[in-house]
Order: sequence, then structure tokens, then C-alpha cells
Amino acid sequence: MYACGMTATSSRCVILLFIFSIGGCASDQRSPVVEKWGSPIDAYIAVGDVEFPDGYDRNIKDLVVHRDMLWIGYGDGTRNMGSSTPVEYRYYTSPSATEAQIARVAAEGQGAPQRTAGDTGEEQVGHFRLLSVEGNSTLWQAGADSTDADELWTQAKPAPERLIEGNVFRLDWSEGEPFWTKYRSVAGGEHVHDIAAFDGVLWSVGSGSDDRREWEGGQIFRYLWRSDDGGKSFQAHRRFMYPDLGKGDTRFRRLLVIDDTMYAFGYVNPFVDGGPLDGRHLAVSRGGEVRELDACISPYVVVETWNLDDNHGLVITREDDETPCRAFSVDSDGFRELTAWADVRVRDCTPGSGSEDVLLLIERRSEPRTFAVVNTDRNFFGQFEVVLDLGETAASSITLWQGDLYVGTDEGIILRARGF
Repeated sequence: MYACGMTATSSRCVILLFIFSIGGCASDQRSPVVEKWGSPIDAYIAVGDVEFPDGYDRNIKDLVVHRDMLWIGYGDGTRNMGSSTPVEYRYYTSPSATEAQIARVAAEGQGAPQRTAGDTGEEQVGHFRLLSVEGNSTLWQAGADSTDADELWTQAKPAPERLIEGNVFRLDWSEGEPFWTKYRSVAGGEHVHDIAAFDGVLWSVGSGSDDRREWEGGQIFRYLWRSDDGGKSFQAHRRFMYPDLGKGDTRFRRLLVIDDTMYAFGYVNPFVDGGPLDGRHLAVSRGGEVRELDACISPYVVVETWNLDDNHGLVITREDDETPCRAFSVDSDGFRELTAWADVRVRDCTPGSGSEDVLLLIERRSEPRTFAVVNTDRNFFGQFEVVLDLGETAASSITLWQGDLYVGTDEGIILRARGF
């Protein structure tokens, strides 16, 4: 059922009831054959196995199809894998391709010298966003964490203080070949976690400080940045400091545009005191007016957002040992918690084959962990139909491509299930 339906500025909860049972998912009418299809990051895994034998992030973070090419997200910003080996934009040109290609990154004057033509200067890539900017609809990606070399390059710039900058990337084309344009343009962006187009301009969110003096003095800020020149430069539209110097972290992590409102979801993390994390969210109106979000989602830490169309979205909150993740639908009327989803964690979301269909990659919370792809309706979020049961194969991303379903796994491979 839905619970806590409310507008962005109301604290009134409205309980809406309908039949919905995770335990009673519709039976699987199909038995798709699942096959191993691709291993796009084997070279990265070979380095990680040597550099970090005690473990690192080797999953396929994101899968997205754009202009009939399949793009791959991967890397590890915690282990700083991009400082150990170039993290690049990898893609497949067709379902019959046997090897992933590496896209060139146009980065002259936008960071440290590149080790390869595809070197991003990032510790990880992924979380692609399809945005329309200045009449051009293409993929964008926010640079979650610059490599050490890029950070040192910025600090060497002539300035009264050692500066901090972050990256954003735009997918472009030359003579039919894709390449990514790098903008090291986010002033203060130690971490740049998301990017969105809203009200005719670009926005991004993350964390950092204006310069190293602030950062090293414990002045850590969560930022909402704005670009009025198509990503060539970003300035702070709002920033909020963690209240106790050197005792915690604060970030905006995700953006979501619904109708005439853009939501910026963030948190404060008092890690010196052992937590807990608390949500800190904004609602931005056209014209750039910013207000604190007052809704049933407000206390929770958001980890993922998806636009289902211009008027519908899905928001997933953080899970830890004491707090299960929560799922919220959002539309022009505000947020509604999907309380019947308490037994699953949504790991990815992609449009289904029907106009109203949504495919969700879910992880069941029972032991042992099991994974499945289910189909639901974006307007109703009613009863799930299981369309692919993955058992204990840990999966992290999904997308449809030319009628087949592609699944990225935690072990860095891509599976294919035909006939979707």
C-alpha cells in the first residue's frame, strides 16, 4: 500500500489502500534463458585484484542505452581505483559486438595529463543522466570523485588559495564516433554526485569547500551548483556547512525533477560521534527559489532517484543494519511511501517495453539474498510480475536493448535474457 501521501510542503499524511503483496508476486509466465554476454571491465578487475586483494568494488554500476549504444558504469571511489588504473567510458556498438570499445575523452586543459585517450581523471564513472541542454539531448555524467592527479593539477593553478574543482562530462559525436567532453568546472566540487537540467540551465550537487584552506580546516559544505553556460562553469547556488568543524560530513547526493520542482536530496553525517546520518533535502522552484523540503521523506537519507517520466519518479533511501531501505513514489502531488516494498531493496530501474511499464531490479531481504527483475506500472506501483528470477546471482544494474534484457552483476559481467 501507499502510506504518507503528501505534498512537498505539507506534513499531513493520507493513507491510501490497495492490494499489493511482495510475497504474492504474480507468477512468472516466462522462462527466459540467461546467458553470459559481456565482460567489459576485465582489465580493471585484473588491476584491482592485485592492488586490493582484500576487496574492492567490481560491479557494473550502470547500464544505459543511448543512440543504440550500450554504455557501462564502473569503478570504485572508496578505493580510488581511477588513481591506480585509468577509468574510462566503455560501450558496446551492438548486441553482436564481442568486445567493449573505449570512448575518447576530450580533456585538454581540463585536468592532469591523460594516461590514455579515454582517461577520465575519475575514480569511477556511471550514474548517467539523459538531459536536454540548449536543444541538444545527450548523456551527461557527474564526476563523483577526481583522481589524485586531477586534484593536484587544480591546486597548482595560480590563485590566492589552493582551489578545489570537480568534473562533469557530456557525450558528443564527431564523424559518427562518440566521445566525451570533460569540464573541470565545478568550483568547490570535491565530490560531484549528480547533474540535472531544470528551468533552462544545468544543476549539479555534491560536497566540498571553496578551497583547501576551508577543507583542511574542517569546513565541509554540501553544495547546489548552477551552470548558465552549458556546463563550462558552475557556481554555488547554495551551500550549507556541517555545523561542527572537523566532526562530520555533509553532501547533496541526488537530484530529481518532477514538473515545476527540482528536488535536491542530501544528508549530514556526524561520523566522529558514530552517526546516525540524517536527511537534508531541498525543493527548488523555477527561478531558483530554494526552500527546505517538508515531506514524509525528509528524515531519510536518499541513495537513488529515477525519473519515470516528466511527472513521475521513484526515490530509494539508505539501508543500514538498523534501518531498512524505503521506497517512495513522487509526482506533482508529492511523496508517497510504498510501505509494502519493505521486504525488498530496489537496486535499479529502467523503462519497460510497454508505455506504462517499469522494470525494477530488486534484492530480497530474506537470507540467502536473492535477486529478481520485476515489472510494475509507473502510475500505480501495483502488484509485481516477476519476469526474471536471478536466484543468488548478485546484480546491480539493468536495461533493455533491442528487445532483450541486459543485467550487470556485482562480479563485473553482463548477462543477457532474450525476449523482453
